Amino acid sequence: MAGSIENTKTIVRLAAPRGGVCTRAELLAAGVGRGAIDGRVKLGFLTPIRRGVYVGNALRNSSTPLHAAVMSVPASIVSHLTAAVVNEFPVEPPPLGSPVHLIAANGTNRRTDGGAGVPQNTGAR
Repeated sequence: MAGSIENTKTIVRLAAPRGGVCTRAELLAAGVGRGAIDGRVKLGFLTPIRRGVYVGNALRNSSTPLHAAVMSVPASIVSHLTAAVVNEFPVEPPPLGSPVHLIAANGTNRRTDGGAGVPQNTGAR
């Protein structure tokens, strides 16, 4: 039981600052085992949004789609309007569900939408 609580704390510590988004690789590196990750997926605490990328359902917020997009496309950075919003430039924020703009490393072939496959949040924010 104590290991279960520690695993949950580790997941929250890693994912909370990024809208609930974390990767399997970083969870494993932090000591959360494969069985613990898979168990939290089965329980609905974590939802897979791309291969190896999860969102903690209770940790979702308005930045979840941004973090999901960036973590789903390796070696990418935000660009265009997304970068302006992230860097708090005086721009009109895009409507909810707008595309997240990324620049990916040459040779990366991963097209995602602005939500990066993140299911709509139906829980607490």
